[in-house]
Amino acid sequence: MPAAAAAVGIDVDLDSPPTHLADVPRLLTLWIAIGDADLLDSSTTQVFPAVDADVLASDQPLTAEHRAIVVETALRGTIDDACLDIDAEDDAPSPMAIAVLPVLSMTATGHDVPSDVLANADGIASTGALVQELLDLGVLIAGSQPGSVTVRPGLEQMLAGITLDLLDDVTGDDHWEDDDEV
Repeated sequence: MPAAAAAVGIDVDLDSPPTHLADVPRLLTLWIAIGDADLLDSSTTQVFPAVDADVLASDQPLTAEHRAIVVETALRGTIDDACLDIDAEDDAPSPMAIAVLPVLSMTATGHDVPSDVLANADGIASTGALVQELLDLGVLIAGSQPGSVTVRPGLEQMLAGITLDLLDDVTGDDHWEDDDEV
């Protein structure tokens, strides 16, 4: 168990091992992200990977669908992990989640995030490290204005879903309706 935990950056104390996912917040975050990205199919008694390990381990290239699932899972995990506040005493959203929402919302709709918005978010909750990680991953790219960022074309929809989930977490409202009729 310690080796498996270490593979995902989690330290386990063998003298008092965790008994529940909630005892290991990072693991809980990863579990939720994997579930949210539809990487697991489950029944009431079993959980199965949606992308079979044989597919991931084979020499054959992943299909576009499998690549999208893997990328979305990694992206969800990155954002969820950054927004996790293990010191929160209640279900209040983390300052990081609140600060990064405008950044993600603007990029998910294909807009540039100006440098002043990035600076404001970073001033609220040190979002700079998360933004840099998303740049390093290639999810975000340099925007059209100096110091701005935007989403890599083609990832808008994926980022929009993750952003809506984060908005649900921040507001506590998981029901969004579009009152406009087409």
